[in-house]
Amino acid sequence: MNDLSNTYISTAVKGSIGYLDPEYYRLQKITEKSDVYSFGVVLCEVLCARAPIDRAAEDHMQISLAEWAQHCYNNGTLDQVIDTRLQGKIKLASLLKFGEVAISCLASEGIKRPTMSEVVYGLELALKLQGSEMNGNDENHANDSSTIDYHVLFTSGESMNVGR
Repeated sequence: MNDLSNTYISTAVKGSIGYLDPEYYRLQKITEKSDVYSFGVVLCEVLCARAPIDRAAEDHMQISLAEWAQHCYNNGTLDQVIDTRLQGKIKLASLLKFGEVAISCLASEGIKRPTMSEVVYGLELALKLQGSEMNGNDENHANDSSTIDYHVLFTSGESMNVGR
């Protein structure tokens, strides 16, 4: 017979470093927006092809992927974190929308983060933007004039918001 009186159920928050909502440290409260933050970190991993924490990073700013991505996005240097293997493979509008969605998920205050349905909408739009300009031929796509040097874009001071 199973004795439930000896069963221990932990209600403590568990999370991996790098994914845990920083607001949790301040308020000791997990919300739906905490999951949005964690998903934003995953989106940054996809964009940057690196783990959320890199203790070997020489620049202390680069230890936390979330902090580094936000810093670069806000300074117009997101090209510093983008996986170089994406260069020439993702359309500019799609990249900008994906980056915008990822960074919005990482807002320091949960109330400023999108809902998951807004995240899904943004990612679907990024996918449409990618597909709308592609002809399916990688050679033509790689030489397409809408695929540009991201460094030029991100350092030019242009707005990175792509409308919803």
